[in-house]
Parts: sequence; C-alpha cells; structure tokens
Amino acid sequence: MTPAAPRRLLALVAAVLFSGSVAGPALAHASLVSSTPADGTVLPIAGVTSVTLTFDDDLDAAKSRFELVNAAGTVVATGGVGSDPRTMTASGLVLEWGTYQARWTAVASDDDLTRGIVSFQTIQEGGASIGPSAASAATSSPAPAAGTTSGVGGSPGDVLLPIVAAAAIVSAVAVVVVRRGRAG
Repeated sequence: MTPAAPRRLLALVAAVLFSGSVAGPALAHASLVSSTPADGTVLPIAGVTSVTLTFDDDLDAAKSRFELVNAAGTVVATGGVGSDPRTMTASGLVLEWGTYQARWTAVASDDDLTRGIVSFQTIQEGGASIGPSAASAATSSPAPAAGTTSGVGGSPGDVLLPIVAAAAIVSAVAVVVVRRGRAG
C-alpha cells in the first residue's frame, strides 16, 4: 500500500457516510402523532362530530385521505387534508352507536406512503357510564399509529444505517483487494 492509500480509504468511507446522512431526510414518511377521537377510546355518540388525524409531516392533499368505516364495513364518511397540511379531517358527522375505524393513507410531500387504522367506539348516552376523565382523554390523547405500515419498512434510520455500514465495508474491502492486486 502506498502512503496515500489510507487517506484515500478514509476519504472514501467519509464520502459514503456523508452521502448516507444526506439521503436520510429524503426517506422520511408521515407518521400519525395523534387522533381525535384517540385510538381505542369509547365515548358517547354526541361526543363525536368529527374525526381528525394529525401527522408529523406535511401531506400531499391529492393523495392523502381516510375512510371512516362502521362495524358492517360500510364507509360512513371520508376525510382529507384541509388548511393544515399535517392534518386530515372529516367533520359534520352524525354517527350511530358502534365501532368505527378510520382507515388512513398518508402520502408525504416526498411521495412516501404510510397507512394505518385508528379505531374507536361510540355508545348511547345512557348505554354505559363514561366519566369526564375518559371523555377528556378521548378527545385529546395522542394515538399510537395503530396498524401502521410504510413503504420504507420502519424509521429511516432503521433502513439507512445498515445500508451505509455495508457500503462502507464493501468499499474498504474493495480498496484493499485492488491495492493487493497491484502490489502482487
């Protein structure tokens, strides 16, 4: 190996790592951060006049939407992106008692697709007791991204770091093999 070879190898590894860190933001996807009603809540019918899903990234309004589906599988409402590019809403709802799912598809500004489901249940006013703390939680708690799937397969770091590490190792091995081939 020539004296300049270690510096070239270091520069190559640095370039590969830098290119991976620059590509990271491009792999970002819109993740659900909260919903109203919150996922898994039970609340009075009168308490649900709208469904709002909030994401951590701006959404493509033409490609992002959700369907509110009842227990029979019937779509009872649809929601889309409004004035806030990070939220989708369906308003003016008049629901019957039962179980509902907001089945959403969110497409971030970089065209990365994410899907998920938020479920909640409505009850008749006298049908079951629900305390003020439960009703409050039903309208303001962050919801986990239930059933979330993504075209990326997880967070960008989960995918990107192993790829960058593998590229760095392959590059280092290639440089060593080429150098040994020239020396021999």
